[in-house]
Amino acid sequence: MRISPRLTLGALTAVALVALVTFAVVLVDAQDSARTEIEERFRERASASAELTASLFESASATAADNNAARFGGATVSEEALGRRAAESNNRYLLVLDARGEILAASPGTPARVRADIASRPPHIRDVLAGRPFSLSDLERPDSGAPEITFSQPFPTSRGRRVLVSGLDGRFIGAFLAGSLRRLPTERGARQYVVDSRGVIIGTPSPDQRAGTLPTEPGLAAALRTSSMGHLSASDRRFVARRIPGTPWRVVRTAPEDRVFASVQGINRWGPWLLFAAFAVAALAVIALVRSVLNRAAAMTTVNAQLAESNATLEDRARDLARANQDLEWTNAELGRSNEELERFASIASHDLQEPLRKVRMFSERITHHDGPQLSERSRDYLGRMSSAAERMQDLIDGLLQYSRVTMQTTPTSDVDLDRVAHEVVGDLEIAIRDAGARIEIGALPHVPADALQMRQLLQNLIANALKFRRPDAPSVVRVEGRVLDETVEITVSDNGIGIEQRYAERVFNVFERLHPRTAYPGTGMGLALCRRIAERHHGSIAVDSTPGEGSTFTVSLPLHPTDRHPLQASAARRKEEDRRATS
Repeated sequence: MRISPRLTLGALTAVALVALVTFAVVLVDAQDSARTEIEERFRERASASAELTASLFESASATAADNNAARFGGATVSEEALGRRAAESNNRYLLVLDARGEILAASPGTPARVRADIASRPPHIRDVLAGRPFSLSDLERPDSGAPEITFSQPFPTSRGRRVLVSGLDGRFIGAFLAGSLRRLPTERGARQYVVDSRGVIIGTPSPDQRAGTLPTEPGLAAALRTSSMGHLSASDRRFVARRIPGTPWRVVRTAPEDRVFASVQGINRWGPWLLFAAFAVAALAVIALVRSVLNRAAAMTTVNAQLAESNATLEDRARDLARANQDLEWTNAELGRSNEELERFASIASHDLQEPLRKVRMFSERITHHDGPQLSERSRDYLGRMSSAAERMQDLIDGLLQYSRVTMQTTPTSDVDLDRVAHEVVGDLEIAIRDAGARIEIGALPHVPADALQMRQLLQNLIANALKFRRPDAPSVVRVEGRVLDETVEITVSDNGIGIEQRYAERVFNVFERLHPRTAYPGTGMGLALCRRIAERHHGSIAVDSTPGEGSTFTVSLPLHPTDRHPLQASAARRKEEDRRATS
């Protein structure tokens, strides 16, 4: 059957047109997705700043609760003791309230306006009486003209819940917030503010703005009226505002439009379109060439017709090769971007974040060692808590590093005896098992092709998780076993612990996800996230089936014959092998 040259040319033109349109749609979608991701990251940084600021004040309140209870939890509260405490902590005044908000005592010299304001139950007093871990007022200017902020901290006593109300120097809080904001990563030319409910600046690292004044940044007033991303054409800036939990304050971020979207502008934006234009020109050239060949083929003999069919087959192969090359280029770009982001994160975590923490711990240990006998018991307690907080932050950073390096730093796959690995893990956790009064049962475990070190880490995290979340009313029993189903190895770790609600079955594997307060169960929230990362690195999965109060069963599924290649690389390799077989 002879195919019409016009029909062939029309089909080729249609294929080229569909390919170009598809390319254009994918390119537009990719650029829109990149801008959406940048906007989301811009908003997330403001949210992170707000959460970090709230956590600092919450931590300070929780740290001081025991000390406040010891000093001001008696049947009567000494105003002289409040005065001494105010002088020691550089507070302008201190008041102690009962659970109903009535003033039990106030430091000498407490202004009458402060007593009257607290008696009227302003919002920040109502919040802490309602159960918040702390509350803060707007920036106020007393008769002295110096700005101040009211900081309320609840603390439990044998006579009920009480509240310590402190008058803080607004300049000190402003400098503290400015230092915290300055250490956070941000875009070039960006500015960050902490403002109260009236828009007055409480703290900012910007040198041309100061606390106690209204910001002069164009568009900031509009940002304070919304919690979503905004755009101001007049100033060509992006801005976002996020409320700080437990306070009437907000964190406001603003940055130039061209700085926020620098990675998707200029050559980064127009370069792919230039490449698209080159492809279009090449497609037109190919169509013109094919048209010339087809016109000549119409007047040739049967031999020439067969040669034309051979040329068409070669052209199909050329298109397949171009498609394979395009897939490979896309894969390499994605892998390069992912590795670059992981390496950037590892660099920041190992240097910019860890170095300040090491200095905090080192200098606190030096102060304790050299000046410990001269320090008060409270000062030594503060130093110990500071060192513990730095150690917790160090654990978080180490966990993130360990999480990011699961796929970056791995050993070659080998035959791993899971039974031997499980017994070694139980030996390593011997002290924790003994302290928990737990019993570990290890059933039949198969061999699996995997990274031995990561399998050890996987089992250790799951067993340690079961030991941590045990029930206080029953001896802890942890069961580890495995089986082979078709081409899959299933490893289960079961316990009779506190369990979780099934609606949290996915959330528990997120980074830093915690379903319980740190005071109830210690940890960084990285253990199960690391388990999922390891399972996915081995082309497997992990899931949990749990009932509150009865226990949990974590199931890890791993392929019996995994591939060490990236899934996109494996797809390209399979296509290349199919082409080779078809040619042969």
